[in-house]
Amino acid sequence: MKFLLLFFLISLSINQNNETVNNLNSDIPSYGKLRYKYGNQTINRPQFHFTPDYGWMNDPNGCWYDKSNQYYHLYFQYNPHDTIWGMPLYWGHAYSKDLLHWTEDKIAIRPPDWAGAYSGSMYVDDQCLSGWFNNCEQDGDAKYSNAIAAFTWNLANWTEVQCLSYTTNNGSDFITDEKYCPAIANNSKQFRDPQVIKVADNTYIMSVAKSHEYSVYFYKSTNAKDFTYNGKFGLAGYLGFQYECPNLVHLKNSESDEYKDDASYWVLFISINPGSQQGGSSTEYFFGKFDPDNTENPYTLSFYYTTLLDQGKDFYAMQIIYVPPENYDGFDTAKGITWASNWQYTKEVPTDPWRSSMAIPREVKISHYVPADDSTPILHLKSKALLLSDVFEVALPTEYQTMASGDKYTNEAFTQKAFGSFEFELSFKSCDAYTDHNPGVLTLYLRGGSIPEEYLRFGFHQKADAFFFDRGHSNVQFVKENPFFSDRLSMTVYGTDTKETQSGFTKEGYNSESKTYEQISSTCSNILYTAHAIIDRNIFEVFFNEDSGGYSFTTGTYTFFLTGGNFIDTIEVEYNLVDNQYGFSEVKLRARQLNMKDETESESSDETPKEENPDEEGRRLNNEL
Repeated sequence: MKFLLLFFLISLSINQNNETVNNLNSDIPSYGKLRYKYGNQTINRPQFHFTPDYGWMNDPNGCWYDKSNQYYHLYFQYNPHDTIWGMPLYWGHAYSKDLLHWTEDKIAIRPPDWAGAYSGSMYVDDQCLSGWFNNCEQDGDAKYSNAIAAFTWNLANWTEVQCLSYTTNNGSDFITDEKYCPAIANNSKQFRDPQVIKVADNTYIMSVAKSHEYSVYFYKSTNAKDFTYNGKFGLAGYLGFQYECPNLVHLKNSESDEYKDDASYWVLFISINPGSQQGGSSTEYFFGKFDPDNTENPYTLSFYYTTLLDQGKDFYAMQIIYVPPENYDGFDTAKGITWASNWQYTKEVPTDPWRSSMAIPREVKISHYVPADDSTPILHLKSKALLLSDVFEVALPTEYQTMASGDKYTNEAFTQKAFGSFEFELSFKSCDAYTDHNPGVLTLYLRGGSIPEEYLRFGFHQKADAFFFDRGHSNVQFVKENPFFSDRLSMTVYGTDTKETQSGFTKEGYNSESKTYEQISSTCSNILYTAHAIIDRNIFEVFFNEDSGGYSFTTGTYTFFLTGGNFIDTIEVEYNLVDNQYGFSEVKLRARQLNMKDETESESSDETPKEENPDEEGRRLNNEL
């Protein structure tokens, strides 16, 4: 018996140390239906934020746009066997015309049973340099489907290497050449998340995180598959515990003439976990220059500050959607997808039979933040939600309602057909007429329709110059008991000076005995604030002070959990004033429910780029419930 056991262990060791990839694309192991650990919470599944039908999902991978059939592709870290992260780990796959209606496809990349296909990216061999494609001389856009996946694969000893696989059927199935798995090795267990972009004709650059070294390693290829070391960048910005998921994109600076900046910058996104300012995980970015011919320091910073792309607690692993460049001067804007969760508590959130979702895809561009004191403009990214209005049943009202304290919002576009997904836009002016003993607070209470004592609280605290989000008023056990699911969070936001003045009060005019204010002759500038929030069942995303194009400097992404089916159908407004007239003014609100049209009714409908796989076991588990 001991001999048989020893023989089994030796055989297992030999099999697991085989570094070939013969079974990377074999069928996934058989599995049964998942056990529902928290009961079926499908009723709270987001409507237009992507979620897998069942199983675990984390980082977005391989996001790319197939110009040949105009489909966006999303791949993601996927464990179909359970609702927690675990081995084996696959690349799930979904595709969309509009980034809102998603069709989930079969598993795209399959590692051996004992391994994991970790995060990575997709790029396009539109010059047929690799030898894996032969359609570049054909008419049309077929060459833009020549997609190659770069991903991290862990060996049996947990060493992480970078592998390449390619697709010949629009991104549904992948072929792995054994010579290119590994394509790059670094003898490290913290070496992952390759992103590949094209920076010139015949030139591709791969960025890989050397996580605990706080470095990004760059590799260069002239044939789209053989990469050589090309320098590194690191020890910059907010470090946290480690670097992950680097993403490099070249963006034009459309305001370069006005502010005398360079015509373009290379923006480098780095995700950090754990150790984010909000706790857990987040994504920061840098502005710099990239020189592929500099093999020592190819990426150099233009500015030595770093900025979080989103101030919320549930925004991680931002990945830019790969689009083949038409030239190499930079893109005007770039689209990206982000995981809407936080590693501190994501394995425990109360959803079944799936866990986690993606945030709304966003578009980013370079802009300048001009401080209220008109000091030196600061280079920042602006972002906007890619929320197409024509995919929803009703339009956002054109008129705002002016809200007195105690009012409830009553527009029919919001109060009828509340199924858990809606948006609102809040606008108000704030005058610093308050003292530290009497801070000005404006609050929206977003109440559930069937259990009103469950609600979200969103608002602005005048003395803190900050918005707040309170997600703690819930009967859900997870919300009450998880120590890392912070119930009250804040976002520092600076408003726009309207240059209007009115009579106001000063702190010196406060009488501590009578608790009254003495009006004095003074000016009190009204500052304008706006907030645009998008809520989808258990995700709250907010964009502050949007410009005319819908872009915002400051955003926040948060998950929340109310009792299943307790959909929000009431917005109550409260705020305090000084002397019943000073402080907040022109408090305005408009809202609508975001119930999606049937896909055949919207412009996004089109024939799918590939056939469904009806034989895949358990693929539509959610529909069987």
